[in-house]
Amino acid sequence: MIDLHVHSVYSGHGEGEFEDYLQKAQEKGIRELGFSEHFPMALYGKDFPGYSMDVINWPHYLTRLDRLKETYPFLKIGLEVDYFPECEAELKKVLRGLPVDYLIGSVHFIDNWPFDSPTEIANYRGMDLKELTAKYFSLVKKVVRAGIFNIIGHLDLIKKFGLINFELIEPHIKEVLLELKNSGMVMEINTAGFRYPAKEQYPSKIIIEEAVREKIPLTTGSDAHKPEHLAYKFPEIYQMLEEIGVKNLTIFENRKAREIPLSRP
Repeated sequence: MIDLHVHSVYSGHGEGEFEDYLQKAQEKGIRELGFSEHFPMALYGKDFPGYSMDVINWPHYLTRLDRLKETYPFLKIGLEVDYFPECEAELKKVLRGLPVDYLIGSVHFIDNWPFDSPTEIANYRGMDLKELTAKYFSLVKKVVRAGIFNIIGHLDLIKKFGLINFELIEPHIKEVLLELKNSGMVMEINTAGFRYPAKEQYPSKIIIEEAVREKIPLTTGSDAHKPEHLAYKFPEIYQMLEEIGVKNLTIFENRKAREIPLSRP
């Protein structure tokens, strides 16, 4: 199994030390484990306390993981980067040449609103959900076009709280997948949605099936924020992927992608 979307205490909102996750990964038979803490927003001009790694911890994140790699060869160093279109130029500067294995590009904010925070659910009331969905996927396309990232994170995250249905999402998928195919980026199958009202993985199965038809490479991530979240629902997801014809999944080293055979748990 491959789990490239993992958050520890370093994220600002996760639990557990690196070693706790590494031990749990070995217990679960995870073949590739990648930490992907939220890159410090303060380094590219945003200030949302608790949403990303503290700047003071950023150098320690890299040095600690680099040392742990010597003991745990299946460990990979990644980052999840919160995308803001007005910060794209600065992001390109601060991310250039970082000693990481991969970068996940994600959309968690629409017009500086953290739409996927449980504290914000009440603010959906009265919104034009069709317009909100369009804004979300417009940002997703900008993430893909930016040419910065290796992986697109939780493609249809906007459905997290069960307020945005597939009827609103579907009109955007063909264009998003075309952009993704042309970019060479990898699409993440993220199981965190099962822990929320969405009650399914990101993205929906129908989107995964279309991505497979378009030969878009895939990888898997649990979006764990606790060690017990590692590889959450992976047996079911790997069975689904096998049934729809997925043969390989993608891993990374030094920003270079490589496919390995899908192996069911």
